[in-house]
Amino acid sequence: MERLLDVILPSTSGAGARTAGSIDYVTARLDREDPALLAALAPHLDGTRDPAAVVAALAADPASPDYQLFRRVRAWAWEGFLCEPQHGGNRDGVGWARFGANGTPQPRGYSVAELRVVPDGGEAR
Repeated sequence: MERLLDVILPSTSGAGARTAGSIDYVTARLDREDPALLAALAPHLDGTRDPAAVVAALAADPASPDYQLFRRVRAWAWEGFLCEPQHGGNRDGVGWARFGANGTPQPRGYSVAELRVVPDGGEAR
């Protein structure tokens, strides 16, 4: 799995899948949500094939089940790269840092009182 995700999210120009903990994130998702997917991946993860060739084969035919498998693993790799670290990926915020984000959580939003909206639709002074 490490070799496969290193091809999908390499660390050639910054943090990659390995550094961000995407591998742990993907493995946990497979175990928790779709153990059958791990069994489907097993023939591709035997360690004897070139990981770049494995990715190319998985991604070759959009109509094949292997392509759907590849899409899910690739999406989970990106989730693991960019998620809140508390979810098991983005170790030390390296995914955010690669894109210049500071890791500040999304704003919580504002209440009506904070926006100072009056019932008739006008704005408060």
